[in-house]
Amino acid sequence: MYKISAALNAPGGSALEVLDRKRLGMMAYAGRFALQDMSGPGSVIGDANAYSYCVADFAGECRPGSSAGDRFVNVPLIDAGGVCYAAAPDHSAPCLATAPVHTGEATEYSWGANDPNAKFWRSLGYAFNGPGAPPNYWNFHGIVDGTWIFGDLFWKEGVRKDIVAIQIPQWPPADSVVRSNFVLVPVKLSGQTGDSVRIRFGYGPSLFCTSRQEQCSTAGAAPYTWVSESQTWTACAG
Repeated sequence: MYKISAALNAPGGSALEVLDRKRLGMMAYAGRFALQDMSGPGSVIGDANAYSYCVADFAGECRPGSSAGDRFVNVPLIDAGGVCYAAAPDHSAPCLATAPVHTGEATEYSWGANDPNAKFWRSLGYAFNGPGAPPNYWNFHGIVDGTWIFGDLFWKEGVRKDIVAIQIPQWPPADSVVRSNFVLVPVKLSGQTGDSVRIRFGYGPSLFCTSRQEQCSTAGAAPYTWVSESQTWTACAG
C-alpha cells in the first residue's frame, strides 16, 4: 500500500492536475487494471485491498493521520515513478485523475454548426477498452453511409489486439437543455412554514452520486454536499 502524489507529466516533471471530485468523475487505473475507489467516511485502505485506491477528501480518511487531499493506492508490482502512462498495459503505474465523462471513449461530434452547449456531441462507449488503455491518437473510421464505425481494440486485458465495430444510433431530437454543466431539475415538495428540507440523491439504492462511498445532498454549498459535510437545509416558504 502506497501514498502517492498527483500524477506527473514526465519523470521529475510537474503535476498534471488537481482532483475535482464533485464535478468530474474519477479515472483510476494501473496498467491494464482498473482501480476501485474505497474513499468515504470511515474508509481504511490496507495491504489486503489489491487494485484499489482511496482519496482522503477529509482529514483522517483512508489511513490514520491522513491530511485532506492525500491519495493512497494498493497496486501489486507498482511502478512508483509518478508518471501517468496511457497504452502501457504491462506498466503498473497508478494513475488517478478527475476527467470529463468522455475520457477514453469513442466520441461523435457534428461539424455542421457551432455547438457551445454540446447538443450534437455524444459518447459511443469504450469499445472494450477503458481509461488509459488506448493510445493518445486512438480513433475510429466510418463506412460511407455512416451506420457503423470501426477501430482497434488495444491489447485487451494485455492479451491481444482486435478490430471492433460500433453501430451508430440515430441522433436524438434537439432540445433546449444545456448539458455542458449540471442539469437542474425542479422538485416540488409539500411542507408547512417552519419546515426545512433537503434532497439526498445518487445512483442505485446506496445513493452514492460519485465513486466516493457516501450519499449526496442539496443541503449546502454548490454544487452539492456529501452528507458528512455541514448541512444547510432549505426552509419552506409560507
